[in-house]
Amino acid sequence: IGATWGILNNSAVPATTAYDQRAVLTYTDIGCVAPFTVIAAVQAQIPCTGTPAPLSQTVAPGPIAYKFTNSSFTAARTAPVEANAGFLFYLRGNTYMVELAAGADPAWGAEWTVRDYVGAIRGGNGAAGQFGPYIFTPATRPFTAIGASMKYLVSVDHTPAPISDDLLARVHPVPDPYYGVAGSVTTSSPAEIRFVNVPTAARIRIYSTNARLVRVLDADANGLNGVIPWDVKGRDGRLVASGVYFYHIEAGGRTRVGRMTIAHFGSDR
Repeated sequence: IGATWGILNNSAVPATTAYDQRAVLTYTDIGCVAPFTVIAAVQAQIPCTGTPAPLSQTVAPGPIAYKFTNSSFTAARTAPVEANAGFLFYLRGNTYMVELAAGADPAWGAEWTVRDYVGAIRGGNGAAGQFGPYIFTPATRPFTAIGASMKYLVSVDHTPAPISDDLLARVHPVPDPYYGVAGSVTTSSPAEIRFVNVPTAARIRIYSTNARLVRVLDADANGLNGVIPWDVKGRDGRLVASGVYFYHIEAGGRTRVGRMTIAHFGSDR
């Protein structure tokens, strides 16, 4: 018993040790499965005096009873035996009494689909009172069944968005302003400014305030992350000086100009 599954067959629970005291499988026989056999709260309600009953991976259909006339556990001792054989199926915290159609024993290797829910259901009319229409309140719980798997089918459209002024307005350098320490740039912590939200196949030209071309950066023609990194170096391979710089973005026949600030500490740059 746990985040797993198994089958409880009638033959696994002797009548003399089960709570219902009968050679018929009922919900109360789950009390004979470990660790319920050592949980005081369970044994106080549906005690089992024998050796813990094992869960099986094979169905051995036998007589079952599950139509109780009241909510008391004692009803298991008098519930009518069903016309067809069955078994108790345990799945990650829930128990299901399964009655098979006549002569419909499941073949080895047969696959079943279990549809379950996580949440609370309130409502209905019964011995406990009148609670009106049924209402289901969903809840979130991890999917933890041992051996279970989930499959996802994802469809992604990589069609580039049309170039527009609004699209270019989203392009900007990060960080801005940029603060660096000249002369202490290492391979483990390189100087870098990242232009983000860059359209595919865009080109960025960086200029100084005196209109000198400092660097040309091209986006990957097949890139999808919208990022162009800049190592804060000019065309000569050296870190650029502290100051204000302009960047000119060109994409899809549209252009935009922005400005950024670079400050280096520890030098006269």
